[in-house]
Amino acid sequence: MKLSAVLDFLHESINCQPIELLSITIDSRAVLPGALFVAVPGNKADGRDYIQQALQLGAAAILIADPSTSATLNTDPNYPDVPIIGIPNLTARIPMLAAFFYGNPAQQLQIIGITGTNGKTSISHYTAQILAFAKIQCGVMGTLGNGVLGQLQASALTTSYPCTVQQQFAKFVAAQIGVVAMEVSSHALAQGRLAGTKFKTAVFTNLTQDHLDYHTDMQDYFACKTRLFTEYNPDNCVLNLDDEYGQQLKQILVANSSAQIITYSLNNSAADIYLDGATIHTPWGSGKLNSPLIGGFNRSNLLACIACCALQGLELPLILAAVASLQSVPGRMQVVNNQGDDPLVVIDYAHTPDALVQALKALREHADNQAAKIYCVFGCGGDRDRSKRSLMLDAVMVHSDYVIITQDNPRTEDPQQIVADMLNQRTPNSQINIILDRAQAIYDTIKQANGLDLILIAGKGHEDYQIIGTKKFPFSDVTVAQQALTNIRGKSA
Repeated sequence: MKLSAVLDFLHESINCQPIELLSITIDSRAVLPGALFVAVPGNKADGRDYIQQALQLGAAAILIADPSTSATLNTDPNYPDVPIIGIPNLTARIPMLAAFFYGNPAQQLQIIGITGTNGKTSISHYTAQILAFAKIQCGVMGTLGNGVLGQLQASALTTSYPCTVQQQFAKFVAAQIGVVAMEVSSHALAQGRLAGTKFKTAVFTNLTQDHLDYHTDMQDYFACKTRLFTEYNPDNCVLNLDDEYGQQLKQILVANSSAQIITYSLNNSAADIYLDGATIHTPWGSGKLNSPLIGGFNRSNLLACIACCALQGLELPLILAAVASLQSVPGRMQVVNNQGDDPLVVIDYAHTPDALVQALKALREHADNQAAKIYCVFGCGGDRDRSKRSLMLDAVMVHSDYVIITQDNPRTEDPQQIVADMLNQRTPNSQINIILDRAQAIYDTIKQANGLDLILIAGKGHEDYQIIGTKKFPFSDVTVAQQALTNIRGKSA
């Protein structure tokens, strides 16, 4: 795309030499030769401080946030051919600019957006698996990465920044992938990252306490989530009727939206999709729901997936056949083993009070013997919502027999302070054990448990690192648990 076309889109009358732009980015580290670097202030850094880096990496032109000017500013004498152009109100214009730059690719896609505190990753991946079963290729965007299943490229954010989002949409269009299931975070909605994106279906899973280090309170958190349904005008809205915020959202949409509303529930026959035992009732017919997935919350997630796939035109018998063959999502109630006399070890990304409750309830339901004990290894992330820490421990104490507190990405906080926040003036006892070394915590727990017991290792899920200070260190709950099981079996053989 020509720089002149970008300036015309921004309604800026600036004479510049002809320059061909190959990409657009707000991240100076992602600049490639021929890129347009958009330098704007962010929450933690100011892109205007990284202009020199962008120039060194080969930026062909730079737009800089400037409240007062629309002009070509002085350039670095070492890069005389690279214009640096001041643009008023640039930050707010980036999403639409990115969409324009890549040819408004969302208009050529059928996008399923999933928002809520928990379940976004599972629903996006299971939806893609069901569509793949029906020979429909579906792109995925979210916490585990962007791309197609089995070939995901890592993403630093649940919902990427606008330039990355639109570039990924363009890649899907180029690959002739027509459907995309993407996670939509409250941060992305609050910051307007998805402006210029048309959604065919928007899904609301649930809302429980999380991200109150960013949102002022739960109402602000909810208000951000509702923007996917009220500002982006999806054709279809799929809502969890078992969640009180889902019920509130339905009332808002009935009064203010022309979208088709599909509700789902695990047992409420007033919902459009609901379960009666193992029988699922839907607007598209009824049938038996057979799933290899663990937990009631996964059944709830599947109801949302079924709605999304039916709205894509799949027939219910085909959807149900696909559900029966689903593979678990990495780090989402992922069973590490279930062999011989070993305890059942499950890895899950649960990092909110409600997610921990649901995961532990699922294990309790899965236990084969009343004598089975439930162990939970977990911690709380540093530099994140402190108000939920003691609530997370409360939840785990109620729903497990043994609690092992450990580290989970302490970042720049003192791990001891995080533990103190969790304990909230409680003292460790026969139920609570503190082992800050996460690998040791996993090993000791697996060694202590017997073949009847079940172990939930929560918080990190798919992550293959620990963030300590500002650095990432290799660490995988799955790998550590597998090694512990192998070592313990070897020693006891």
